[in-house]
Amino acid sequence: MKSLLPAVLLALVPCTDGLQAAMIMIDDFGAPNPAAVFLIKMGHPNSVPVEQGGLPSIVGGERDVLVSVQGEPSVQSAQMLIGHEDSLFGRGVFQIATARDPGTVVTLQYDGEDIDGNELTNSRLLSLDLTGGGTNTDLVIEFLSVDAPGADGLDLQIRLTSSLGGAAVFDDIVPESMQQQSVFAPYASFNTTGEFSFAAIDSIEIEFNRVALTDIDFEIGSISTVPEPTAGLLLALGMTAAGLPRRRFRQGS
Repeated sequence: MKSLLPAVLLALVPCTDGLQAAMIMIDDFGAPNPAAVFLIKMGHPNSVPVEQGGLPSIVGGERDVLVSVQGEPSVQSAQMLIGHEDSLFGRGVFQIATARDPGTVVTLQYDGEDIDGNELTNSRLLSLDLTGGGTNTDLVIEFLSVDAPGADGLDLQIRLTSSLGGAAVFDDIVPESMQQQSVFAPYASFNTTGEFSFAAIDSIEIEFNRVALTDIDFEIGSISTVPEPTAGLLLALGMTAAGLPRRRFRQGS
């Protein structure tokens, strides 16, 4: 049974035109369609960027992903599914499944359309007002599931750079759960350096499992911003959705 939360949100958010206009969808993972699958296994390079450009639904038109195995890849160290997946989800999804050894670090990057070569390069080509004209106060990551055996959860770090020259960083631990949960990164909780403004963002990077724990799996449905009133509503709905069962997909480690 698929979670009902996305349908509920679609029904509720448009009810207030101001909130709908302010919310920025950074990535709903609806592209490509159908979804693409990537593997890092024995004999493969341990980290190769995947560039997916020409996608107008994504901020900056391009999504860059780096799945980096922290050592010699094993039989199937890491698997990534990304895009619109019909059979299990009926929506866009970013899914990572990793093996027991070695650990894998995953980075999502939104920096405009560029060429990264053999590693991620932050070209800082965005021109993005994350405040939505002054009403947005949170960046939100919608997790569909988090599997972090033997750990407190999945660690993540959000890094923003500003065209003014400064940067901002937010760190959090996402609890293990097979249910849907929204992780909020309030702008007030970011640590900023230099001259920085959320109204002048030129790159977004989100890094998962920076400590390279083994056997970490997770699924994400969207990354967006929301105004403060909507953030409270999403939190309440996320708590309600916690009781909804989910189907889960994972191939062998």
